[in-house]
Amino acid sequence: MPRGNASVNDQNRVPKPKSLKEVPAYLRTLFVTFFSRLFYIFALSWEAKPSLVFAMAFICVFNGVAPVIGAMIGARILNALSQVWPSVSSPFC
Repeated sequence: MPRGNASVNDQNRVPKPKSLKEVPAYLRTLFVTFFSRLFYIFALSWEAKPSLVFAMAFICVFNGVAPVIGAMIGARILNALSQVWPSVSSPFC
């Protein structure tokens, strides 16, 4: 069952290519529409409050880098534990 806004989504949808020859034009149209909408959203946000754009950019970069930093910290903790573990005498061995 389609939602009420399906017609709005369908009017902005780029039709999928039917052959391999149509793929470059499809990708070009897809990228052009994506970036034109993206810059339109940036322009609206900048007009509303420029500091909000910088805050959103910082949050996006932080959300992208945080898992990598967390994995690096976890790897260092596990490496440190693996170096200490053989020197500790365990009553269960």
